Amino acid sequence: MSASNIGEVCNQGLKNAHYLSIFDNSIPHNHKSWKNAWKLKKDSDYTVKRIRSIIPDAVDKDDGKSIWDYVANKKMNENISKEVWLVMGYTFNRKKFLEEISSKNPSAVSKHAALTLEGTMANIRSLGVKFKVFCS
Repeated sequence: MSASNIGEVCNQGLKNAHYLSIFDNSIPHNHKSWKNAWKLKKDSDYTVKRIRSIIPDAVDKDDGKSIWDYVANKKMNENISKEVWLVMGYTFNRKKFLEEISSKNPSAVSKHAALTLEGTMANIRSLGVKFKVFCS
């Protein structure tokens, strides 16, 4: 487990969480690339669709601005559930972390990781947004 890697993933989540705030009207700067597939690695042929949600037919799925307008309208609805997902992958092993942090003498790295995750969760939840971490 690397506290700095966890911090990097948490910072990415925080950096983008403001878009879910009802007080934020900014448009994501990368909305034009949403129609393109996302590559796992630059030299890889493995790609994933960026937009993995049910978008109504009335929304132009090839136009990031059209998708954002749809999302921006939805985020204002108090009945809509908003979530920020942190995908840690193999950066973070839940079982090892829980064993370490609950031990009699947790390491400085595990304490740092715990505080980083807790701070990220508090900031994201303060926006009325759910927080989920996916890890190995």
